[in-house]
Amino acid sequence: MALAQQEKIRENEGENTMKKKWIFPLLVVAVVLVGCSGKTKKEQSIKNEGVALMESKDYAGAIKKFDAALKVKDLNKLNVPEIDILRYRAQAEYLAGDYAAADHTYTLLGEVDGDKTEYKNMRVICLSKEGNELDKAKALFDETNALKDSGIGHKEALLELGRAWAKKSSESGDQSYLEQAKAYFAAAAGKEGQVDTQLCDYIGKFYYEIEDYQTALAWFEKGLGLEASNRELLFNQAACYEHMHDYQKALDLFKAYQSNFQDDAKAAHEIAFLESRL
Repeated sequence: MALAQQEKIRENEGENTMKKKWIFPLLVVAVVLVGCSGKTKKEQSIKNEGVALMESKDYAGAIKKFDAALKVKDLNKLNVPEIDILRYRAQAEYLAGDYAAADHTYTLLGEVDGDKTEYKNMRVICLSKEGNELDKAKALFDETNALKDSGIGHKEALLELGRAWAKKSSESGDQSYLEQAKAYFAAAAGKEGQVDTQLCDYIGKFYYEIEDYQTALAWFEKGLGLEASNRELLFNQAACYEHMHDYQKALDLFKAYQSNFQDDAKAAHEIAFLESRL
């Protein structure tokens, strides 16, 4: 369970690090927009209160503030500062785990702020996590995947869609969903300019989660071939060897990892566990 436990530590330390990674570019855009806006002092004050609540992880409170800032507004006729607030609301809903609400808000953003790929990618992520409308998620993913520039969050959308298919395959016993996920990952790996350490890590995690550790290891090591010092890939490489019961190799890798990243308590735990097995 090394990889899964590592992800849990990262989430606990950074409030769902992966979630933040996916939506951070949207947050950056939102902040830039604020600097250009001429919104009233009242709207600005309410929005700032909402942002402060987000930073303190009170997402429900933040959503209420953003809704208050948008109150009595015609959501089909939003100006740039109000679109900024709506972006924040979408992020707060996502971080709160209310994926249906976040999907609704990203859909609205697509209507009022242009049909941007970043909104579609976030919708794929939300729909995949929700798990009830995977056909819609697939259709949205196919739209952005056909573009030369698939936009911010596309690789993350691929990972979540793949995970959703794998889960559906497990629940239904229908292996076609799992095969579909594998086909999409294979297509992504073959797309020109697509393969980087992030994609290698995501595909590796997918195969790790379905307990195909050999394939997962191959992807983690492919990523390390691109960036030998990548922290997450190094940890995940060691975790694969542990799950394949090559405890000596895993121990050697975790010790090498720990020598470079001494702040990782999880690595120390893994080393202690492996030493007890040898």
